[in-house]
Amino acid sequence: MDEAVLSQLKDIHMPTPPSWWPLPPGYYLVLAALLLLGLMLWFLIRWFNRAPSLKKQACLELRLIEKRFLASNDARRLQTELNRLVRRLAMAKKPNSHRDLPSSIEYLWPNNKKNQQLVELLSADRFKVSATIDGQQLLSLLREQLLCRR
Repeated sequence: MDEAVLSQLKDIHMPTPPSWWPLPPGYYLVLAALLLLGLMLWFLIRWFNRAPSLKKQACLELRLIEKRFLASNDARRLQTELNRLVRRLAMAKKPNSHRDLPSSIEYLWPNNKKNQQLVELLSADRFKVSATIDGQQLLSLLREQLLCRR
């Protein structure tokens, strides 16, 4: 009888290989984590690349203002243009705030010893016909604050 039962058995065969689709649930978690990590990395790169461009643009504009000042030697115009530049920088970093010059300077360079000197130079003789400030000192002070190379 053992011979009869053994003859009815089939030979050993391999199971069908598992299909690659649908993926197991663990793979979906790994893919979602990789996608989230990629998006975070993309936003961080964009955010870090944005910050230097503001400084670079401010330094370029400072150079243009300096060229115009050297050509005309108009200290009053220099004060006005640098005043606008400082306020625009503060507004670009934090919109709808820092409308006056001292708070703009304090926001851009907090606890800096030269802030008061910069405020005094930018607001001295502001509404007189001819300003008596030292334009080169004002330019060098602002260049130093912005960390611009000459």
